[in-house]
Amino acid sequence: MAILIFEVLLNATAMFSHANIKLPENIEQPLRKIIVTQTMHRIHHSQIVSETDSNFGFNLSIWDRLFGSYTESAKNGNDGIKIGLKEYLTTKSNSNLINLLFMPFKGETKPYK
Repeated sequence: MAILIFEVLLNATAMFSHANIKLPENIEQPLRKIIVTQTMHRIHHSQIVSETDSNFGFNLSIWDRLFGSYTESAKNGNDGIKIGLKEYLTTKSNSNLINLLFMPFKGETKPYK
């Protein structure tokens, strides 16, 4: 039963932090002191490496604060974040299921600088 409860909570918080919603500022700011909000975690998906290397959590925000990986706000603001890896910008030709499944085997990745 404990494992089932843990998995339900784990998946619920992961879906919450990755949801495509924007909480009102007066709710988001106090809430992010306890749990990871969408605005906080979205920074982690930025194309800017220093932002990608922050806000790893999807449940409790204390872990990023404790380990020094917390970033308060994105360099270009929340609406200016460019999401995803630069190496894999979505185009119609590479976004079909077959290409995505074979992508790790193509050897087209570029190392981070």
